[in-house]
Amino acid sequence: MKFKIVPTRQYDISKFTKGEQEIWVHVNWGYCEADELNEYSSDLFEDCTSIEQVQKVVDDAVSKCKTVTKNTDLDNYEEYWKDSLETDVYDSAELGEALKLDYEVLLNTTSSGGTNCEIIFHKNVSDEEFNKELDDDGEIITLEDAANNWRDEVLSNDGWLESTDTYYQAPLKVVNVLSEKEQAELEASAEYQFDNNESAKRWASKINILFMDKKLETAEVEKLQKQLGNVKQEDLDLILRYYEKKHGDTEFKGGGIKKIDNTSKIEFLKNLKQ
Repeated sequence: MKFKIVPTRQYDISKFTKGEQEIWVHVNWGYCEADELNEYSSDLFEDCTSIEQVQKVVDDAVSKCKTVTKNTDLDNYEEYWKDSLETDVYDSAELGEALKLDYEVLLNTTSSGGTNCEIIFHKNVSDEEFNKELDDDGEIITLEDAANNWRDEVLSNDGWLESTDTYYQAPLKVVNVLSEKEQAELEASAEYQFDNNESAKRWASKINILFMDKKLETAEVEKLQKQLGNVKQEDLDLILRYYEKKHGDTEFKGGGIKKIDNTSKIEFLKNLKQ
């Protein structure tokens, strides 16, 4: 069994220090890659035989941790974390300890697409020092601009030392990692291809709206038929496959469980080919 622990949001705080001075830069990422785990990654997972059981272990561990607003062991707790309003955010180091994982498992080791960064805390750094001019490969910028734009090399050249802490926002979701064969089968399925095809989803939505009315107007049917004449055949084939796959499944609708009946939609799409 292979899985990943994925937070609702993951971000870093780069801490730049020079003697008694500190500058914290909050870095949000567009993408973070979680480490692949298995039942042997922690003693807590050894008896788990399903993703649901692993999820319960993770949920129990999180419930025993302190959010950053209550974790008095964090650096500058009184000055920053106590009033940060991060009520559902946890230090990854504490989460890792609670889950009995190796220290580096929950750290940010692979990320990309930084969406934004900004100074969120500083200590013993005056306005005059923030306005100090630094050389960024021929471009003159201030210390404040270098920090706000996470120009770590510029700060390093000015004598600032950097360390990084990673933070997770709850809830944490345990995600199943498929084998190559399972992944290939998933990607070949109508549901997967449909969910990843915006054109097919858009036209299926129009078909669904049309067939919500039990008394179909001929003019409306003909109008949609004409519009679908300009749609790629592969998208129409995918919609048909999707309807056929879902036909007969159950769904919760109108306060109860009902079978999905796609008969009319399937016939409508098949008639387009004639």
